[in-house]
Amino acid sequence: MAEAAGIISLLQWSFWDIRGKSENWLYVLNYHRVDYPNHRPWLGGNVISTSPDEFQKQMNLIARRYHPVTAEEVINSVRTGSKLPKEAILITVDDGYKDFKEYIHPITHGLGIKPVLFVATHFVGENMFWWDKLHHIIFSEARTEIASDIGCLPLQSDEQKEIALKSLSAHLKKIPFAQALKWIEEHFNPQNPIPVYTLGWDELRELSREGVTIAAHTHTHPILTQIPIEKARLEIKTSQQKIKQEIGQALPIFAFPDGKPYATSDDLVQVLREEGFQIAFTTIEGRANLGRDNPLLLPRLGVWEGLNLGRFHFHLTPTYDHKIRQRAY
Repeated sequence: MAEAAGIISLLQWSFWDIRGKSENWLYVLNYHRVDYPNHRPWLGGNVISTSPDEFQKQMNLIARRYHPVTAEEVINSVRTGSKLPKEAILITVDDGYKDFKEYIHPITHGLGIKPVLFVATHFVGENMFWWDKLHHIIFSEARTEIASDIGCLPLQSDEQKEIALKSLSAHLKKIPFAQALKWIEEHFNPQNPIPVYTLGWDELRELSREGVTIAAHTHTHPILTQIPIEKARLEIKTSQQKIKQEIGQALPIFAFPDGKPYATSDDLVQVLREEGFQIAFTTIEGRANLGRDNPLLLPRLGVWEGLNLGRFHFHLTPTYDHKIRQRAY
């Protein structure tokens, strides 16, 4: 472990970092669920970022070797041009699952780390995300196949179900949102009530009082490029207004649902600017350069299962960032 840490330290002082030492760099980590796969089996594990045990190790590393910053510090840096500390890092979590309060918050709070929790306000304490409904359709309902626009997909084995889940998820993300929801609702037929698995407003208020930033992630979590631009504006405004109403404040920060290049656009950036947002995060992989990147299209570093501590640490180096940026061109 000591040898690995030494190699990482060398990579952090690589010539790419030396060349860009005058830049205003920020690592932004992106989590979704931090949970054990069998804890809530009706949700499946496809949006689990890591286990609570691995998350503890990751946060211990960040607290020891990096400089965790708050959303307010990042906003101030963008507004004024002031530089963040060296090895600045911001922890962000999308969606608002209950495991945030169960696992993420106790760990970050204990280490003095203040994360940002992006919530889609329609799902606070109620309703089901469409991807969780899709998982239920495929894994929890008695089907041997399912018909769709991409063909009739077999569901007779776990392997076939995983293929169907990935294929349908990719397809539904790239068609009009209303059409995708219509297909989901036509096939979603739970036989038993599904427990509420998202945080409620009382829980979010409590987390806010304890240092968590609650921020906008739209109202119903559409991929914004798959709906008309004025509906996208309403999604963004409704989420921000609801958070301000319930929490008492809403910082001018936002996270794009899905966040890949196809889920963002110049028109959406303009809407965010007109609505007073100063920072917005994508899920485009990379380290944010606050002096050069568009502050309304900032990249993040995704965390997913299978990323051991060594690989996790490597992702927090200029060497990895250079590799990712080279791949993009």
